[in-house]
Amino acid sequence: MDEEPVVSLLASCLRCGRMFMCNPLAVPAIRGEPLCRECFELLNAHRVALGFQPWELSPDAYEPLPASEL
Repeated sequence: MDEEPVVSLLASCLRCGRMFMCNPLAVPAIRGEPLCRECFELLNAHRVALGFQPWELSPDAYEPLPASEL
């Protein structure tokens, strides 16, 4: 059985600088710079504490992307 190829982006988090893998089309980013899951959750908690609506996270933001979707 042949499996469909997948791709992941190896990125450096804008906030903490850690390297992480993500879906290049769905990862949350600020001014085009990606955020790791931990930093996204911290920033979202801060937004909520300030009375803002949380940002939505795509369920596949940190999952591989089928290559056919690029």
